[in-house]
Amino acid sequence: MNDFRSGQNYPRRDNPQHQRDDRQPGSEFDLRFGLDHIKDWLEKRIDADAIAYSEKFGRYLNDNKFTTAQIRKIFGEVKMIQQKGWEGEKTLTALLLLKPKLAYSAKRIGSDCANKFRDFICAGIDVINKSTNQAEVFQNFANLFESILAYHRAYGGK
Repeated sequence: MNDFRSGQNYPRRDNPQHQRDDRQPGSEFDLRFGLDHIKDWLEKRIDADAIAYSEKFGRYLNDNKFTTAQIRKIFGEVKMIQQKGWEGEKTLTALLLLKPKLAYSAKRIGSDCANKFRDFICAGIDVINKSTNQAEVFQNFANLFESILAYHRAYGGK
């Protein structure tokens, strides 16, 4: 009989050979690559590496149960800024105010995934802040952010 009482077909936690691997498929995601290249992607152009990275990041977010609502909370504000158009300091201030919201959200969620999301988005905001061509860099940021969200949804993000 294969039920919980007999112990058959269930791994024993006290035996290392029978322990289950609880890691998610995308748990080995490397944030460093994106942080090393985000400046080029935003200031120059979004290339094939950026798209491949956004796919890996979207999948990582999905695999680690990061919800669409958690992403859209920030993405919605980025899209609102994008629709209004770049208005210099006023727009930059609104964008910079996303950083404390990201910090609060990451702390409240308390996962490595939320911290990586915060670090990547904040790195993009920092690139915009230091750029001499903020309006164009912001457009690339919004497009890269949108591609991450799209891949998250493509991999089943809810």
